[in-house]
Amino acid sequence: MLTRSKLFLLFFLFTGLSVVVKADPLADFNKAKEYYQKSDYENAARLYESIVKSGMVSAEVYYNLGNCYFKT
Repeated sequence: MLTRSKLFLLFFLFTGLSVVVKADPLADFNKAKEYYQKSDYENAARLYESIVKSGMVSAEVYYNLGNCYFKT
């Protein structure tokens, strides 16, 4: 059986891991721009969608995502 201290430790362990795994929207945006310039519109769209899902959105993200959809 887990004690309170073990549960507390597990909680912080999993919380800390989720922060490490979280994507960087700015890095994703720059990588998406690279994909777009190489005409890899599907991967660019995937990254723009991940930015939208992360909650970090701007008009430029939606505009670029729309262009990716148009190009594919």
